[in-house]
Amino acid sequence: MTDIDLAKHLIILADDYEEAVLVTGDKDFLPVIDWLRAVRNRKIWIFTWKQSFSGMLIGHVDGITYLDDHLAAIREP
Repeated sequence: MTDIDLAKHLIILADDYEEAVLVTGDKDFLPVIDWLRAVRNRKIWIFTWKQSFSGMLIGHVDGITYLDDHLAAIREP
């Protein structure tokens, strides 16, 4: 239910932002990402772990950051 709830809020709040950051690699977000970019002209950035990233999102978002590449910074207190 979390995916559906997040997608719902991305759509409802689309007037309140120009860019969205999703911490996910789930392809279930593809329909809402495509709609936000095509219909609402929003930019979508993905932060994800390489292991949980769906390659289907490539080309559908404005940028992808792999958290694996930033482990040292994430672990810093």
